[in-house]
Amino acid sequence: MLWDDLQGFAPHTKATWETLGNSPARAVLDSVPIWLFGKPVDPGAPDWANFLDEIPVPHRGDGLSNREIMLRYILTRAIVDQGADIEGVHQWHDDTLSRCRAIGIDVLADLTTTIQRYKEVVDIADEVCREVFADRAEAWAADSPGRSPNQYSVFTINGIRTKGTAHWFVSTRLLPVILLGQLHPDGLAGLVFDRCSSETPKQMAQRVRNGVEETGSDGQTMVDDRYGLDYVIGDKACDLFAKWVVGSFHVHDGIPNCPWQPIDCPIPMDQRIGILMIRCGFMEEFFGVAREMSIASHGWEPKGAAGMQGTRPSKTDPQLPLGLWHLWVMNFRRQGVVRVPPALSWARSAAKKFGLSPKRIGPQELVTLLCHAYNEKHSPVPLLSPVDVDDFFMSVGGSPCSDAHPDCSSCALKTACMANNGLGFNRLKDYST
Repeated sequence: MLWDDLQGFAPHTKATWETLGNSPARAVLDSVPIWLFGKPVDPGAPDWANFLDEIPVPHRGDGLSNREIMLRYILTRAIVDQGADIEGVHQWHDDTLSRCRAIGIDVLADLTTTIQRYKEVVDIADEVCREVFADRAEAWAADSPGRSPNQYSVFTINGIRTKGTAHWFVSTRLLPVILLGQLHPDGLAGLVFDRCSSETPKQMAQRVRNGVEETGSDGQTMVDDRYGLDYVIGDKACDLFAKWVVGSFHVHDGIPNCPWQPIDCPIPMDQRIGILMIRCGFMEEFFGVAREMSIASHGWEPKGAAGMQGTRPSKTDPQLPLGLWHLWVMNFRRQGVVRVPPALSWARSAAKKFGLSPKRIGPQELVTLLCHAYNEKHSPVPLLSPVDVDDFFMSVGGSPCSDAHPDCSSCALKTACMANNGLGFNRLKDYST
């Protein structure tokens, strides 16, 4: 059986999956806030699909369904999640939108009122930003050496060198989603689910970002990019949106001919998860850490004072290099390909067995294959999907598995982790994300 075969070449990855299979974790975003619909709602309830189809009375916006509102909430939440502090952006997003709604500005549903009273929206957004700073700056700075509380801003977006302003953040993170809903006759729900029978959740989210590919009468592929969100949303946020739509909130329930399941979702893979993939054995056993480091485009960079930085290894050198190294997880997510010989053979066999045919077997595709193999072995107990892996890794990846001072004694993976138990692999703790 494929799952048992992992013991021969990927024992730490196997042990990690078995640990998380027995350790359900609470998701970062695991419930629908009461303010969104004015009452508690349960995505796991038997009547959830009917609730999503309802158009509430009195109407919200131009007669929007609960499904449309739910999608707008999730997509804006995924977009603001691209900063450095998950807890802070969650607080800002919910407090800003709930306070606006409390004074009659339904930002997610009523574009006209939002624009007419836009100054009030921005003032509330700025007020909440200052409150989040007071609540989160010290804790954020304490999480990583070299940070100062004064550097903190909930408006910081990864890859954008600015603390941002309330107007900039609202107009570039929230309003594009509301405007996107105006571009399809069936709103954002139409855009999201129009092609669900022929594409994966990941492809759907990428289409929301990049536009729609069309094949012309001459057989040439063209992209209608008029309606894409483009750099409003990054790759990781796209994957997070797909995960939340299908795996966490089941917003696809009740959509005819929609085959999506949580196992189809991509794992978003942020910096927190990246550090675990380095240390638990996932990267070494399937990709080879030193080999990944040898290719500059795959995201590894030496760090430290001049003259003390690590030396990039060659592609043929399997030894982990000395020194401090930093991984930009986005590059590994995009560029990493399974290449360790026994691991590649296993991944190809798994893809064939489970009827998958990825163009490349990268980190996200490998997570899916591992979940399929785990489920085949452990059925009929509750099965794993990339959604579960993401939730578990997120709960472990922030603390105790911090960059500089991992608290291995209190970690759920302390016996499975390669960095903590693998002979000669303690150096993996010197690497950060």
